[in-house]
Amino acid sequence: MAAPQDKIFPASRQKRSDELEPLSFDVIESIIRTEIESAIDFTETEISQDRQLAESYYQGKTRLPTVKGRSNVVVTKVRDVIKSIQPSMARIFLQNRIVVEFEADEVEDEQIAQEQTTYSNRVFWRYGGYKAAMEAITDALKSRVGVVRVDYEEVEVASHQIKGVVSVAALQGISEDVEITEVSEPDEDGMVEVVATKIIMRPKWTVECLPPEQFFVDDQATEIGDNGDARIWGMRRNMRLYDIVAMGVPLDDLEGATMSNDSTLDFERFNRLGYDFDMNNPAEDKLSSEALVCEGYIRMDADGDGYAELRKFITVGDNHKLVLEEVVNYSKFCIFRTELYPHVFFPISVAEDVIQDQDAMTALLRSIIDNTALVNNPRTEINENAVNVEDAKNNRIGALIRVKQMGQIQELVTPFVAGQTLPVLQTLNDLSEARSGVTKLSQGVDADALQSTSRIAANGIQQAAEGRVEMMARNVAECGMKQLFYIIVKTAMHEIRKETNIKDETGQFKKMNPAYWHDQLGIWANVGLGNGRIDEKIMVLKEVAAQQQQAMMTLGLSNPVAGYEQYRVTMRDILHLAGIRNTSKYFPQLPKEVLAQIDQQMQQMKQQEGNSGKEQAMAIVQAEQIKAQAKVQTDMAKLQQQGQIDTAKIRQKGEMDEVQLKTKLGFDYTKLASEDDRERDQSYIDYILDANKQQLNENERAAIRIETNKDRTLKQGT
Repeated sequence: MAAPQDKIFPASRQKRSDELEPLSFDVIESIIRTEIESAIDFTETEISQDRQLAESYYQGKTRLPTVKGRSNVVVTKVRDVIKSIQPSMARIFLQNRIVVEFEADEVEDEQIAQEQTTYSNRVFWRYGGYKAAMEAITDALKSRVGVVRVDYEEVEVASHQIKGVVSVAALQGISEDVEITEVSEPDEDGMVEVVATKIIMRPKWTVECLPPEQFFVDDQATEIGDNGDARIWGMRRNMRLYDIVAMGVPLDDLEGATMSNDSTLDFERFNRLGYDFDMNNPAEDKLSSEALVCEGYIRMDADGDGYAELRKFITVGDNHKLVLEEVVNYSKFCIFRTELYPHVFFPISVAEDVIQDQDAMTALLRSIIDNTALVNNPRTEINENAVNVEDAKNNRIGALIRVKQMGQIQELVTPFVAGQTLPVLQTLNDLSEARSGVTKLSQGVDADALQSTSRIAANGIQQAAEGRVEMMARNVAECGMKQLFYIIVKTAMHEIRKETNIKDETGQFKKMNPAYWHDQLGIWANVGLGNGRIDEKIMVLKEVAAQQQQAMMTLGLSNPVAGYEQYRVTMRDILHLAGIRNTSKYFPQLPKEVLAQIDQQMQQMKQQEGNSGKEQAMAIVQAEQIKAQAKVQTDMAKLQQQGQIDTAKIRQKGEMDEVQLKTKLGFDYTKLASEDDRERDQSYIDYILDANKQQLNENERAAIRIETNKDRTLKQGT
């Protein structure tokens, strides 16, 4: 597989025009010198003063004049805002072990994406990535941009070993890769004591944040790197000559390459450090003297092929003597920004936004303190001819003041107006919070602001307060973190030509060969904007772990869906969020063969448990059947015995009922007979009476008829 740089920059190209010719070394040196001076002049005249002003305010200074005898207090608003944003940035970006992940767009690139993710994060954490990232973020908040430089080299490390007393002849048998650097005088037996030095080549990564004044870029640039439009960019720093020689620059090329005493680099450095320093250029140690070194990149067509190549250069001295110039495929600088200003390389920083607030709040606080001091210590009006001046100057409590005439001393009363200006100070603070986005809610829950507020409403208020900070974090992710890891991968691709053992996130060592990587992968910053709370992440991961446990119980430990390896990664992330880094002692890495063996044992145990369960179930069924039969027999015996008892009771009850019935029937018969006799006698008597009544009625009717006939006869005769 061909190296990716061979595809991007072929060895040969056809010229676009026969008129183009390669540039000579002197012409290239002249172009680079001119571009460097122009870029440095731009940064010093247009950017440096604003950076120095922001730095001074960050250190707690102000442009307000001071008056002797009055308050000189300064409100450190700029520093407070920046220090309040830093914890959020560290929590969002650097609480995860995997800061940035590479993502494959094709199936065959999945392995490369995993290797690049593992390798770049390993380099970041091992070689000072945290320090470089946080310093770059602070520079972006304070000095508009933060610059991180990545470099890799194989360095020689001397390993010294003191050998015991050996013979002179034994020195001949020492291996060639070991050098005898010290030999003592032989004793009378011909034995000597030696120091053997072995040179070992070790890889050295450099991930450093550059001081703002060391970086330079041309005035028309808006972005650097592969997709940028910058003409030239790089860094400049004062270095000892022996460090320059260690970079591979011949000592002969450093003749006359010294540093002038009026280097503009010292102005910003002095402003940041707060103290002056002497340039150590001892005449007796030539290599300890310092020289200005510029290392950077420029786009130019130096070989005359019609294409502007990216060329790396190194110059030495104030006259920018060119000592190295070569074609490269990538830049080793990345830019961190917290603010995005369209079409501008240096955006306005947060510190510059808050400078005016620091001045206003400082002036108001000074006036409040002065007013309070005058109220507590009023000025005194005296008649120097009638009052002892020395006594009047004595501020000791209870001190006597000698006067010749009473009433010749009087205090000048100052009205207390500080209380009326406190709301103005609060208003200025509110305006500053709205401008910077750093409020009490974004730093932590304000108890007074959230009283009588529901949990949902409180979360909404807090998230709204964190919106500005999260916007800064997103800008850092897209304009800093991703470029940093991209440069780490590009550096490994072009400068490491052998297999390397890297410990991945699972704890296993894997062999990787960065020479076979390519840079056509997606890259994502692993941040959790809006839900970066550790307790919330742990809760979600615990729910995932529960689902994985259920899958392992059903599908086995080595299943590809949610096996032990996935469960181990989940528990590792939970422990990392809890602050525990060494997770291998809790959840060790297990090879696939071991997982398969455990799965097989679990299946056998389940099968044995199933068989033993069936036998146990059969035994239980038989026992239950025996118990049921015994119970049936017992119940039958009980039923028979109970039936006999019930039959005897029924028989006895029937006999008793029969006796009672007979007795009752006999009594009822006698009673009925006597009642019949009485009824018969009563009926006879009633019959006699009715008959007598009937007879009587007939006699009466006959008498009535006779009387009626008599009356009728009399009437007729008349």
